[in-house]
Amino acid sequence: MHTILVADDSFDNRYIIGQMLQANGYRIVYAKNGREALESIAAERPALVFMDLSMPEIDGWTATAAIRADAELATLPVIAVTGHVTMEEIQRAHQAGCTDVLTKPFEYDELISKVRALLK
Repeated sequence: MHTILVADDSFDNRYIIGQMLQANGYRIVYAKNGREALESIAAERPALVFMDLSMPEIDGWTATAAIRADAELATLPVIAVTGHVTMEEIQRAHQAGCTDVLTKPFEYDELISKVRALLK
């Protein structure tokens, strides 16, 4: 069973994404900011991370850059979850090291297909 980290400062977003993933047999761990996300990654070693980009303490761009700076985590898939849907913001997510981007609002099928593609 794959473990997936859902990092988002919104309880509702964490809950919705977590429920979608749990319904597909994934084990979910949660973080409400970038600092907690980095701590959870170190402790849990998830197979994939959903990273909200706009979070307190440490934002998702900074947390993702920290993940990419760690040689052991360089290939960890990180899916940015964002309401920032301009091409510039999507490019910024990729430049920070995000593997893929899921824009809000998103569909269940889109979320699950991205996970399956990255964890195959």
